[in-house]
Amino acid sequence: MKLLKLVLIILIISGLVFTAGCRGEQSTLDEPEITAGYLSGEYAVQLVRDGAKSCFGSISIYEDEEGVIWVDVVEKEFVEDSKQPNGFYIAYKNLESTYQLSPEARATFIPGGKSAALAMGAYEFVGAVLSDIAEYGNGNPEYEENKLYEIYVIGEQIELLVAWYIP
Repeated sequence: MKLLKLVLIILIISGLVFTAGCRGEQSTLDEPEITAGYLSGEYAVQLVRDGAKSCFGSISIYEDEEGVIWVDVVEKEFVEDSKQPNGFYIAYKNLESTYQLSPEARATFIPGGKSAALAMGAYEFVGAVLSDIAEYGNGNPEYEENKLYEIYVIGEQIELLVAWYIP
């Protein structure tokens, strides 16, 4: 019995010494910098590998009485047309869906009047979209429907929104 107690005490002390030595070390896992390029590239590809479906279109955002953020998606598509100034136009697909925005979702956002996308989290994105619409959509009812995104959905939640810049 004394031998068993001695072995247990040695194991406990060894465990404490081992874990104490690990506290100051940094992880060897390289976390990628969360940039607009990373989100629209590697991260989007990983979501598709993980089973995400994607669609392209415009969005509108609202919050329900329980504080859940919902996103209405109006799906659109690029249609090649050499008669158009940019060689294409954007057509409605007559498909609309509503998804919950995951609190852990990531997004890229292009503020009105800019062409460079910014990377942000879900709640920062919601604030940016609503602020942008309030500033630039006033007097321009088509502003919100002309802001376009690639939307990645897993289950019934949006995990990623990638803003598209269309000149």
